[in-house]
Amino acid sequence: MARTLRWHAAGIIRNRKGYLFLGCSGAGKSTICGLSKGALIIHDDKIDLAKIRGKVYIHRSVKKKFYQINSIFFIFQARSNRIGNISIAKALKHMLTDSVAEFKRVLYSKNFQSSKYIFNFMLDMLGSIPYHKLYFKKGAGFWKTIDKLEVEINKKTPKSL
Repeated sequence: MARTLRWHAAGIIRNRKGYLFLGCSGAGKSTICGLSKGALIIHDDKIDLAKIRGKVYIHRSVKKKFYQINSIFFIFQARSNRIGNISIAKALKHMLTDSVAEFKRVLYSKNFQSSKYIFNFMLDMLGSIPYHKLYFKKGAGFWKTIDKLEVEINKKTPKSL
């Protein structure tokens, strides 16, 4: 069985793709879930992630299911919907301060092996899953912004033979 880590994040499955929305309290994780009609909401605040054979999955413990994460979004409420870039350093900072619920407990316990595992888990995620800032206004229109981004990514990604 894969080791899971508890995250302060929202997990959504939409059109058979897994999305992870990260943000501090009040950033809009529950709002995004509420605006995602027709999608499978794993949770709007606390989810478990697992790494299996090099891929990261949202774990839905209730049904014992795993859903692969296709995109990570660091969310910020704004007056319009848009995607922004974020450096790996800022992404790690947001993950450490806002999202990894287990990290603070492990860090204070001085369990350095677990701290190392969590940090490497985050680096592996950022190295293998596209991540962006998502500025969104309340309304389901943010999904159109995400869909446009995915079209652009698919254009740039070479198709396997």
